[in-house]
Amino acid sequence: GAIFSAIMLRILSRGFLGPVTAQHPEGKPFSIFAYQFPFSHQGFKKFLEQLPYKALKPVQWSLKADYLFMAFVYPFLACSAWYLLRNCRTGGFLAGHETTVALLLRWGIRLSFTAWLLDVAENLLLLSCLRRLSFLKSRAVLLVSLLKWGCVLFVVGILGVVILTGYCA
Repeated sequence: GAIFSAIMLRILSRGFLGPVTAQHPEGKPFSIFAYQFPFSHQGFKKFLEQLPYKALKPVQWSLKADYLFMAFVYPFLACSAWYLLRNCRTGGFLAGHETTVALLLRWGIRLSFTAWLLDVAENLLLLSCLRRLSFLKSRAVLLVSLLKWGCVLFVVGILGVVILTGYCA
């Protein structure tokens, strides 16, 4: 399911064409990350104002298709952390640190679902920004996006460390 969703999101991203330029007569391609991380409110406002009408639908579809992707990825991360928590005991580099590893894996489970909620909030805010942008919305999008990616990277990092260090040996 996650692979299918990722392919669908990739196909939709081909429609992400910004303003027409001399170098890009059909529109300059942009990444959804340019939309998810509005570090400057004025830059984000200019980006949305220059976004051609034909690019709005693929962006909206991509944000809606992201819900399908979320339904597979975040439970997968949580289940992976839960599996490691339940089935791995001692071994490898982390032997003797079972309590710490168990605590980190429990946090990994919690943060997987927190990232899921933040991703839903991010998509709702981004769809709202397409309708009407405000300074507060652009700052909220940035904050929620940074928090979501922080949670995701923490969970993936914990899973990576636990697996790669041979804790489950």
